[in-house]
Amino acid sequence: MRGRVEWLLPLDVLARMLVTLLDGLTLNWLVDRDSAQALAVLDASADQFAALSRANRLAPSTRAARPARRERRRPAAAGRA
Repeated sequence: MRGRVEWLLPLDVLARMLVTLLDGLTLNWLVDRDSAQALAVLDASADQFAALSRANRLAPSTRAARPARRERRRPAAAGRA
């Protein structure tokens, strides 16, 4: 089943980009321990990765179809007609 996202670059290229980003970010953080800066880089990078995707409108929904809901009949209470 295809996903609901279509990537504008091949997945192997995107994977290498992500590994390179995380490797460099990790090494940078180990040197300066600046978590705020690392989070800012991750936030900006997430925006850039999102820009490399688009919604795949032709893909089927990944949600399972719900079966029709059946009405439950309550048993008649004793003494009621």
